[in-house]
Amino acid sequence: MSTYADQGANASATHALEVKQVTKYFGNVHAVDGVSLEIPTGQVVALLGENGAGKTTLLDMVLGLNQPTSGTIKVLGTGVKDAAKNAKISAVLQTSALLGDVDVQSNIEMIAALNHLGRREVMQVMDRVNLTELRKRKVVKLSGGERQRVKLAIALVAAPQLLILDEPTTGMDPLSRKDFWDTMRAQTSTGRTLIFATHFLQEAADFADRIIIMNHGKIVADGSLADLQAMASDNVVTITWPGTLEQAKQALSSYSEAISALELTGAVLNVHTKASDSVARTLLDQRGAKDLRISASTLDDVFTALIA
Repeated sequence: MSTYADQGANASATHALEVKQVTKYFGNVHAVDGVSLEIPTGQVVALLGENGAGKTTLLDMVLGLNQPTSGTIKVLGTGVKDAAKNAKISAVLQTSALLGDVDVQSNIEMIAALNHLGRREVMQVMDRVNLTELRKRKVVKLSGGERQRVKLAIALVAAPQLLILDEPTTGMDPLSRKDFWDTMRAQTSTGRTLIFATHFLQEAADFADRIIIMNHGKIVADGSLADLQAMASDNVVTITWPGTLEQAKQALSSYSEAISALELTGAVLNVHTKASDSVARTLLDQRGAKDLRISASTLDDVFTALIA
């Protein structure tokens, strides 16, 4: 699969984010393990993976909230600390806090003041994220989706060039999620670079130019929705397997180039392959293998296979 990482050498020298061989260890845990990527300015990137995949740890390092064990990170050509100091980067995080007993406008004004911005900028950003009618309402009385819009306004008030969102729609109902992404579409139409972490595959499919999938601290897929859909053109061979995953790999070694993923859950082996008939015959030749079926692969199947 052609990936954005492969294309980086030919890209413009202007990148919103450059990550080179970054690792982050917590004791013996490799939270981020040798990650490299380049994100051009103006791109909308979804970072997908299950809890513990390394998404939040990677974003924390991009924001300067955590230091890499090794490797380098540049934001818009500068170090992470300089980018944050110059308001080039901002974020909406799961841990972002608001003052509940203070109204919406005052919450935003306090952050605006830290960036030497006044009431005009506050009113403009509230208008952009549809908060004007709620500006005098105390945060404690807002819905979850409305609070996320306040956090978004705070992140946008200083007009950052790179915006990071960590699981921005967690806990939202479907209508609130749709409203949030409608707001975000308006914000990215001006060329702002956006990176958002999510575990909602459909959000990534609907909104991102590029999808990066992480698992166990590593990038396991990086490309457009079309790239991932091409992977979904494989069939899935499912069989009750008597051996180990390694034994399955050995049995199918002659088809390795035609296999995109193998996963063993309990005694059930799933093989994502373009050579489904040949793979099926080979598996059935193994003693104890039974209950074989072949089905078409979906985008959800590809994601599941990559993170298994």
